[in-house]
Amino acid sequence: MATMGFYSKPLLDVCSRKMTENIHGVPFNRLYTVLHSCKELHYRNLDMLVAISDYVASTQDIWSNKQLLLLLSVFENLAFCPAALMKAFAEKMITNADALTLKDLLCVLKVYSSLNYDLQHHRQQFLDSLTQALDSYLPKMSGFELLKSVYCLCLLGHFPSALLDKLLQSSTLEHLNSTSSSFQQNQERMFKTLDLCLRLDRPSLPKPLAVPPSVLGDCNPSIPSVNPQLSLGLQSVLGDQADTLIQEMVVVEKVYVIDAVVTKPVPNQTSVTQASSCAGDEQSPAESSQRFALICPPHSSFCYGTSNPRGPLAVKTRHLQILGYTPVLVTEQELSEEKRTEFLRRTIFPENHRSEN
Repeated sequence: MATMGFYSKPLLDVCSRKMTENIHGVPFNRLYTVLHSCKELHYRNLDMLVAISDYVASTQDIWSNKQLLLLLSVFENLAFCPAALMKAFAEKMITNADALTLKDLLCVLKVYSSLNYDLQHHRQQFLDSLTQALDSYLPKMSGFELLKSVYCLCLLGHFPSALLDKLLQSSTLEHLNSTSSSFQQNQERMFKTLDLCLRLDRPSLPKPLAVPPSVLGDCNPSIPSVNPQLSLGLQSVLGDQADTLIQEMVVVEKVYVIDAVVTKPVPNQTSVTQASSCAGDEQSPAESSQRFALICPPHSSFCYGTSNPRGPLAVKTRHLQILGYTPVLVTEQELSEEKRTEFLRRTIFPENHRSEN
C-alpha cells in the first residue's frame, strides 16, 4: 500500500490488528518496513505502535544497537513515544554508552529530546553517561554536530560545560557562520534556544558563558493571527473583565509567542494589599496576581496519543514557569464549541470548580 501510495484506513486498521496479534517473532526488517510505511502513508495505530514498542523492549537483547536506533528514529518520525523501548534502551545506555558511534549518539539525543521522555530516577545517570560518551568524540565533532548535541541537551535541561565551552569558542562560531545559508535558519533557531537556556535556566558552570548576538539572527518572531475560538471562550468566561484581564499574542523574551495572557488577581489579596499600603509597603504585580499563559499548539507539538509536549514545547513551558507564568496548553479538542468555556473556566477559576464539587 505504501509503495502504491494507496491509503485506506479500514484496510490499514485490519493490517495493524493482524500485526498486533502476531507480533512475537516478527523479524526486524518487517517491523521497520511496517513503521516506515506508516510514516509514508501518514497513518498511525496506537495499539500497534505500543505492541511493537513493548515487544522490542522485552526482547532487546536479540537486537543490535543499530537496529534499536533505527526503530527509535522511525518512532520519533511518527511523533510516537515508545515508552517501554525508550526506558529499556536508556538503561542499556547507562551501562554501555561507549559502544555507540558519534552518529548513534546524535540519534539518541534527537529522539530523547524530541519526544521529551521522562526518565524519572534514571535521568541523571542517562545524561551523565551520554555526556561522557560525547566528550570522547569532542575533538572530532564538527561545529554543526556540536551545536545539535548542545541544543538537544538544552531541551533536556542538561548543560555539560565542556561541550558548551567548545561550541561558544570564537573559532567554532566563525566556522558555523561560514556554512551554507540553507542551514542558517536552523542554526539560529538552535542558538536562540541555547541563549534562552543560559539566561533563564542559569546552569551552574565553571565560568559564565553567553551566546553572542551575531549568531542569533532576527530576534523578531513571526506572530500568527489571534485564535478566534480562544478569544470567544475567554470573553465568555471573563465577561466584562475580559478587556482588562486579557492580552493576546504576547511575545516573551523576543522568542516565545503566547496566544493569550490572563492576569488574574490572587484571591484574598485585597485585604493584604490594603494592609501593605497602610504600612507603606508596595506589593509587586507578581505577588498580587497570577498570570496564565494560554498556548494553542498544533497536534504535532505533542507525542501521538498523549498530552505530553514534545521537546520545543516542553522547554517553552519550562521557561514560562521560570518567568512567573502558569502555562496552560490548550488543544484543538479543548477549543471545540462544546468544551472551551468549561475548560477555560475550570483552568482560570479552579477554586470555583472545587466549591461546586
